[in-house]
Amino acid sequence: MSPRRAFSLVEVTLVFVLLAAAAALIMPRLLSSDQAATARKAQAALELTATAAVELASYTGTPSADLTDLETLAPRLTFVNATTPSTLATTISVAATTSSFIATASDESGFCWGLILTLAGEGQSTVYLSGESASCTASFFTPHVGTTPPPDSGSSWSTPWMP
Repeated sequence: MSPRRAFSLVEVTLVFVLLAAAAALIMPRLLSSDQAATARKAQAALELTATAAVELASYTGTPSADLTDLETLAPRLTFVNATTPSTLATTISVAATTSSFIATASDESGFCWGLILTLAGEGQSTVYLSGESASCTASFFTPHVGTTPPPDSGSSWSTPWMP
């Protein structure tokens, strides 16, 4: 019978160093993919909201931010009034003017995503905005319908996103 040989302290330490190095390389990629997933979740919620808003406007003849009607058309989402901030990707802050529908959603990192859907006559246009804001509300966008991006009000807005 041959004697059993154990691992030396150097060998065990080397294994731990290699595992730590591999983790250091992989973790940033995992974290960035998680952030991208939460951003995409907020964007998808806004796309669904826009579809519901267009359908609702086709029934009412004008843009509407009726929370009950929107929740009927998009039951997976929670809609809040224009002055209530969105704190989750599936909680959408909404507002409407005579010609536009405004919606915002915050991803879990606090980044704000928004859209301004203009429904005028036979045509329709959508402006997509994203940025960091202390309060991710539809009321922030309401006075700025027709201006892209909204004037800086303590917020930093990035390049518009497109679905």
